[in-house]
Amino acid sequence: MTPRSRHTAAPDHVSVAVGRIGVLIVTSARREATDYWSMRRYLKEFLSDPRVIEENRIKWWLILN
Repeated sequence: MTPRSRHTAAPDHVSVAVGRIGVLIVTSARREATDYWSMRRYLKEFLSDPRVIEENRIKWWLILN
C-alpha cells in the first residue's frame, strides 16, 4: 500500500502514513481482578499515562473521568 500523505506526530517520533491504523497494547502490569471496579481502576491508571495517550492533559482528564 502506498501512503497518500505523511506527517509526524512529534519531533522525536518517526514518520507515519495516513490510512489504516493498528493498535497493540502490551503491559506488564497485572489487574487485581476482572470485576468492574478493578478493571475500571486498572484502565484509569493505564490510560492516565502520558506515554500511552498523547493528548492535551486537561482534555484527556475530562474524557477519562
